[in-house]
Amino acid sequence: MSNVLAFDLGAGSGRAILGRLTGRKMVIEELHRFSNDPVLVHGRLHWDILRLYHEVKSGLLKMKIRKEEIDSLGIDSWAVDFGFIGANGELLAFYHTDLADWGMALQLANKLGKQAEVLVDLGHHAPGTNVEHIVSYLIDEQRLGGFHFNSRKYADDDLIVGTINPYELFLIFHQIVNASTDPNPNVRSTVEGIAYMIDQSHNIESKIEAMIRSVGNVQTQYAKALLVDTKELKQAQQNGDVLGAEFAIRRAFEYDVTPLLRAVREECGLPVDPVTAYRSSTYAKNVNRRGC
Repeated sequence: MSNVLAFDLGAGSGRAILGRLTGRKMVIEELHRFSNDPVLVHGRLHWDILRLYHEVKSGLLKMKIRKEEIDSLGIDSWAVDFGFIGANGELLAFYHTDLADWGMALQLANKLGKQAEVLVDLGHHAPGTNVEHIVSYLIDEQRLGGFHFNSRKYADDDLIVGTINPYELFLIFHQIVNASTDPNPNVRSTVEGIAYMIDQSHNIESKIEAMIRSVGNVQTQYAKALLVDTKELKQAQQNGDVLGAEFAIRRAFEYDVTPLLRAVREECGLPVDPVTAYRSSTYAKNVNRRGC
């Protein structure tokens, strides 16, 4: 049996969750719960990092009292919460509303130094925002660190990536593919080091199937981005031929890459249709039966 202890630090409360894995079955137990109350310091709201540290130790102490071993430990918090260590070792624990958009994130990254980069969340932009332009700019500035792949519609910003605006996702990958052959080695290094993450929340869809569909959408648009005729595109751009450039881009986007993806999956020994394979399996029923 394996014991996995996870600490979840939320905006208003936190908790320690113990997961016991026995064979193929996991049992989850809430071990410790506590409030997360920000404190006002010099006119700004900060997380009470010492209080949170105390609560994490309290959760660990409860495991020690039980005399149970911990095989794995993890701490998770909001993606927009952050804390920095200053030049003199002081902790700067800002509250999660301090960064409003990618522009503020870029400015902060520039002040922090070369190791700081910007993460682009596809769902966290105002309607009509040219996200692919932001991606291109961050690549050129060598500040693009990663993505949270999702999509937005009205108030929901964690939908399946590529469902609302697949053309946007395609154009983002086009910027990445194009930068991979840039003459500037620092630009190439930037896109080679991008971290990709699917950040979505599914309430009415099957969560696992939704994630499989998300990966499929990403693969589809990336494959299409690889098909752009860059020579034709650059020639049109140099000639000021806007429609010609759009045609070169659009032709790749409208290409059916399904046979290509099926062939690649088959070569890798994977199901050619992942969603159908999952639906025809008994995995979902087994998970539901275990109550996980």
